[in-house]
Amino acid sequence: MVFALLVLGLLWLNGPGLRMIAPRVVAHFLHQAGLRGNLKVSGNLTGGFSVSDLRIEGDKELASLTIGRVTPAYQWRGLINGQLDGLSITGAHADLRLGLKKEEKEKPPLDLKKLVETLRSLRERVMPLELDFSEISLAATRDGKPFFQLSPSRITHKADQGEILFQLGNFTDLIGREWPAQESTITWTPDAFMIPNLAPFPGVAVRDLIIQLPAGGEPSAEAEVQLDDAVFIVTSTPGFASVKIDLLEGRLQVSETAKRFGVEIPATGTLTSLAVELDQILPTPKAATGIVRILLEDLAWQDWNLPELSLDAALAADSTTLATRGML
Repeated sequence: MVFALLVLGLLWLNGPGLRMIAPRVVAHFLHQAGLRGNLKVSGNLTGGFSVSDLRIEGDKELASLTIGRVTPAYQWRGLINGQLDGLSITGAHADLRLGLKKEEKEKPPLDLKKLVETLRSLRERVMPLELDFSEISLAATRDGKPFFQLSPSRITHKADQGEILFQLGNFTDLIGREWPAQESTITWTPDAFMIPNLAPFPGVAVRDLIIQLPAGGEPSAEAEVQLDDAVFIVTSTPGFASVKIDLLEGRLQVSETAKRFGVEIPATGTLTSLAVELDQILPTPKAATGIVRILLEDLAWQDWNLPELSLDAALAADSTTLATRGML
């Protein structure tokens, strides 16, 4: 009799029990996190199950999250140990509220070594999985007004491969401009993230971005950033304590580039040289020290023209010194 009841209990838990209990468990934990939500579960543990019509609502940064279907792939023995073979998500959309006022709380400095350890550990869990997240979209408001929107996109990863493919949909910015869809690949090795090329907006590209994640160490980064015809090289030391930015090649029409980001500058000029060296950025950016050297040519403002203007700024812990030189 006991054995029969046990068998019946397992059969119930495998199907009807799973479909009844799972939504209640999820709703309980959402409530503890200050969220509300519901979902549907279909299938069974032994034959495979999926979650559909997931909806989560909140009163803070997350306004809502909806997911059409979540389907995990697993072997029964692995599931007992919490192991998945893959995960498929279809039709996910999130609405975010940005700029909400928060209570000022003193936060401890970011532990970058711990962050590296977390990312390295996360990689060990992600890389063995077959991932397919399709029809993923995102929208955000700030002060009740549209801030940005990402059209349906897709993220895929082949099990045990080092590359993650991002197929990003159109992007609409805060002034309503729509930027075209694009593709980018992230290569994730045990010691680094690498993105060969990312063009978030027309005229803007990030090339050869490498974020080093050394075992037992702090992260560092380097990349080439292209703005129109100008190419900048950006590098940092481990822990992002120091950063260097140099104009590597080309020239930048400052007012035209500013328009691309919705900023109007009532003057024209060409940036022909830039060298920035900042130290002690972390943990307190306001205490950063360093130098900034800028050379501008062909400056014009109303009836005022200047063929060349150089600006040299020296940042100290408690002061800033600015020196200018112009050629008439």
